[in-house]
Amino acid sequence: MPTGSNPTRTTPHPRRKGNKRQRVSSACTDYAVDRMFLSSEELIELTGKQQRSAQMRALRYMGIEHKTRADGTLVVLKSHIEKLLDGVSPDVRVKRVEPNWEALNA
Repeated sequence: MPTGSNPTRTTPHPRRKGNKRQRVSSACTDYAVDRMFLSSEELIELTGKQQRSAQMRALRYMGIEHKTRADGTLVVLKSHIEKLLDGVSPDVRVKRVEPNWEALNA
């Protein structure tokens, strides 16, 4: 048996080319995640808190949406923070412009 092969599988996987495993580069995915979410240091700087429970309270108080990962770390979208800090409210609705129908009836 070749070194490093899977002892339970004797034939190649039907959706893989040969025996090569297809992987996504972790450096590539880490870069995308870094650009999308606040880092733990940025979260501490934003909230001024070290503990997760205190960070959650601070985020709720500031109206910042966040999620908790399975490992307990907090996830905050950078785009959400940018929108809030730029003064754009996420609840702002665009006012529809309609013709003045009463002017037509006059």
